[in-house]
Amino acid sequence: MAGANTSVSFPQTTVTLRASPAIPGAPNCSTYASVPACMASVVVNLAPTAAGTSFYGYQAPSATSVYDPLFPQWLCSVTNLPANLVTMGCVVGDEMVGKWH
Repeated sequence: MAGANTSVSFPQTTVTLRASPAIPGAPNCSTYASVPACMASVVVNLAPTAAGTSFYGYQAPSATSVYDPLFPQWLCSVTNLPANLVTMGCVVGDEMVGKWH
């Protein structure tokens, strides 16, 4: 990505932002085995680099379903969704009783 990084300070933390990020062209994934493999270079360029920010930005998809009240529940019944495309948020609130998340 082009440009220098810029730091913005908040009372709790300092966030490093990428200045003038280059907008990548549309990818051609025809030679890749999966969407994550095709998008790997884009993901690397969008990953946060400042200390303590690894939980922001892109998160690699997980094969384990998680509790996510904002996840579109109709996707939970889709059977032909490509593997490792998205972390499914199909764990319902009742399954979270007594568990930390």
